[in-house]
Amino acid sequence: MSDAVSDDNPSLISHVSIGTDAVERAMAFYDTVLQPLGARRIMEHSGAVAYGRVYPEFWVQRPADGAPYYGCFVRDPDGHKFEATYWDMALAREPGMA
Repeated sequence: MSDAVSDDNPSLISHVSIGTDAVERAMAFYDTVLQPLGARRIMEHSGAVAYGRVYPEFWVQRPADGAPYYGCFVRDPDGHKFEATYWDMALAREPGMA
């Protein structure tokens, strides 16, 4: 196992996010659907909510306005956007990075 990989975070991926124009309706749906999996609301922002057990792993949010996305978002052949990032746990432990 690489030294860059940490066992501190049990997640395979950082997170998945979906967009919706009906955030409140989606939150009611995912509150119910994700509860049996042990997921709960971890974070909330205006127009966005994150679910997870310990970490925010599944986001529901208002979609962007269609403007170009910054570097980590790309679109697959079907037009779905996804985000590719790397979370450096050593860097996250540095003061001011948490």
